[in-house]
Amino acid sequence: MDDKKMLYRPALLQYRSGRSANEAHRFLQEAIREQAPCRATCFNWYRNFDNGDESLEGFRRTGRPHTQNKQLVLAPCGARPDLSVCELSDFANTPKSTVHDVIWSPGKVAKLPRVVPNALTPQDKRKRVDQG
Repeated sequence: MDDKKMLYRPALLQYRSGRSANEAHRFLQEAIREQAPCRATCFNWYRNFDNGDESLEGFRRTGRPHTQNKQLVLAPCGARPDLSVCELSDFANTPKSTVHDVIWSPGKVAKLPRVVPNALTPQDKRKRVDQG
C-alpha cells in the first residue's frame, strides 16, 4: 500500500491503548496481511508518538527539492538555444544535473553548441543542412 497514512491511525490507536510496537505490528499484519508496514516502520511511528508527534504530516526534509520549475530552465533555452548547460544553470540558479535532466526530458538533444528539438520538420532539416 503506497499511502501509509491509512495505516498510521490504527497504529496510533494501538499506541493510545497501551500496546507495544510489536503488538501493533502483529495486529496490522493480522488485519491487513501483506500490505502491513514493516516492523521498523511501526517502531519509527512509536518513536514519533513517544516524542509527542501524533500528526499525520511528515517532517520537512533537507536536500534537493523533488520538483523544479521547468519553465525557468526551458524559457531561456527556447529564446537562446546556444546557451550551454552551465550558462542555463547559472541563469536559473539550479544545479547543472537538474538542468540537464529538464532539458533532456522533453526530447531536446544537444547538437553542436545548440539545443535542438528532437523531432525536426522537413523544412527545419533543410534549414539545418543549408546552415551547416
